[in-house]
Amino acid sequence: MSNKIIFIIGGARSGKSSFALAEASRIKGQKAYIATAEALDDEMKERIEKHKKDRGSDWNTYEEPVNISSVLSEIKEKYSAVVLDCLTLWLSNILTRAPRKAPEKLRIGTGSQRGKQDTKKSIQEFIEELEAFKKSSIVNPVKGHARKAPWATSLYGGPNGTLRPQSSIFIVSNEVGLGIVPDNELARSFRDWAGLLNQKVAETADEVYLVTAGIPLKIK
Repeated sequence: MSNKIIFIIGGARSGKSSFALAEASRIKGQKAYIATAEALDDEMKERIEKHKKDRGSDWNTYEEPVNISSVLSEIKEKYSAVVLDCLTLWLSNILTRAPRKAPEKLRIGTGSQRGKQDTKKSIQEFIEELEAFKKSSIVNPVKGHARKAPWATSLYGGPNGTLRPQSSIFIVSNEVGLGIVPDNELARSFRDWAGLLNQKVAETADEVYLVTAGIPLKIK
């Protein structure tokens, strides 16, 4: 049984994060939350602390604004459910740390500017990490039909060698392409990269939900 990727996209304050957490909370086992937000001011600090309290003690939180691929690689075999919130904030963190250039084409591997290549590399690494996560499948070594993760026996391995429950990652992102064309270079660059990133993740995901006014609509 392969792992599962659920992509949840919607506008600001649409209820997408609440939906992701509610769905992930239904899964038994240990859970992790990867937060890409940075506490750059008091208001954001208060938001982050409130969200931690709302999630409760069942969740382990990892705060990482940039290197989410490394975090996902490190923790993906430790949890039955992971929520990554959110991709567009992660993208914003990357863009503000690199030269501000938009992609010439919505395809990874084109262009030559340093900032463009750095952003494409980050997106490519993330997509590759998702694909590796999705392909993982583990059974108890009694059966031995697939590779054994270090935690497979203690956490999921059944006495009869039954297939372990799949792990799921819920990825939250903003839909930013429904408004007017931005009036400045950085905002247009962000919109273009966000469109590319969302398309790539949606293509990889097993399920995709569009959330509007708190109502999730399954579109894949």
